[in-house]
Amino acid sequence: MKLRPTQDKASQAIAPAPRLLLADVGAGKTATALTALRQRTGRTLVLGTKRICDLVWGHEIATWAPEYTYASVAGRPPIERRLIMKNEAIDIIGMNFENLIWAAQTFGDELPAMFPNLIIDESSKLENPASKSFRAIKPLLPLFKWRLPMTGTPRANHLHDIWGSVYLADLGATLGQYKEAFLQTFFVQVTRAGRPAWIPRHNSEELINARIKDVVYRMPFEWHPPVEIDISIKQPRDVKEIQKEIDARIKDDLLTIDGVTYARLGCRVNSKILQLSSGKIYTDDGDVQFIHTDKYDALDEIVKEAKGEPMMVVYIFDHEKETILSNYPQCKLLDSDEVLNDWNAGKIEMLLVHPKSCGHGLNAQLGGCDLQVWFTPTTDAELYTQTVGRLNRPGNPKVVRVMRLIMQGTKDKASYLVVAARQRGENATLDSFEDDDHDS
Repeated sequence: MKLRPTQDKASQAIAPAPRLLLADVGAGKTATALTALRQRTGRTLVLGTKRICDLVWGHEIATWAPEYTYASVAGRPPIERRLIMKNEAIDIIGMNFENLIWAAQTFGDELPAMFPNLIIDESSKLENPASKSFRAIKPLLPLFKWRLPMTGTPRANHLHDIWGSVYLADLGATLGQYKEAFLQTFFVQVTRAGRPAWIPRHNSEELINARIKDVVYRMPFEWHPPVEIDISIKQPRDVKEIQKEIDARIKDDLLTIDGVTYARLGCRVNSKILQLSSGKIYTDDGDVQFIHTDKYDALDEIVKEAKGEPMMVVYIFDHEKETILSNYPQCKLLDSDEVLNDWNAGKIEMLLVHPKSCGHGLNAQLGGCDLQVWFTPTTDAELYTQTVGRLNRPGNPKVVRVMRLIMQGTKDKASYLVVAARQRGENATLDSFEDDDHDS
């Protein structure tokens, strides 16, 4: 197999010094990073989710860089992790973010001595400077000879999220050593729905992009966009009455109707309100309260029209998972590597996934599926983009259809509008580096 010219160019640009690699979902970040590694010396530590470490990196190394040996320590017992990481015959080690604290405590300064090269796959997972994982790796970062944070969503939900990924590359040289100072410089704190939020000052985005221009490398990639199809569902009377009361009292600090707390501090788009449109809702006592079947009826029509063609269904709440699995014997939950392999082999007709379990790194496009159905929306643009990208990526020649079940008069549509707005901001950031020549 051969890299695309854009991947070749990117590998040359990121190899000499630490950089932040920005690339769309499916652009081939892993193969590009492996090609750049050929210009580096010493062993490499890859940080990622457990699934990325277990499923993606081993396969990509065998395909693009078979001269390297690889092992994943994700999910292994501490003694076994230590033995594998100390084994100098293994060139590349994959480790999940959850084990980062253990590694820092176990090896300390020895960790970057063992692994001069550090690759952070989906650096957005390590962007929060207040997290224990970030605090564990921060004092060790200067000791790695080469750092390569990679992501396709550096600011999926908020512009200020980009600080973390940039810091992992340049140690604060462009945006500062501390995020709090960065926020004070480029943002204004306001209160939204009773909670603090940071909004950009005038021209902040342009100023930030100008500062990080030489730290970021944007790998361009063109792939046909998915087709989003909104399936409108009429609002049942019961939902309409509850929603009417919510809208009338939404500014209350505490809003409880029939044993269900819908809002605190005026938060309009929250899980309780989204559950309301899904058909079942958790009461404050933990019971499941039935409301309607309208969304399940709409899903049933889609399943019948598919006539056995593969489809991926995305759920948010556990009661949705339980109902869908009960209604469709042919449906399988993505909860193991075996299920993913069967799906890619075309052996599964209907795959049920949660965005957090399949949102990053997985190749789920090989089974010929071109239909993804979102039962309930999310407001997390990163999870939405990454989940759609499990199907809409190289290896799937079809144009992916994303069907979104939207109940009229609820917050379903508003949730997708939030996602769309955040995606526009993300795309603006990525596009600002599109035409720059970063060869160095």
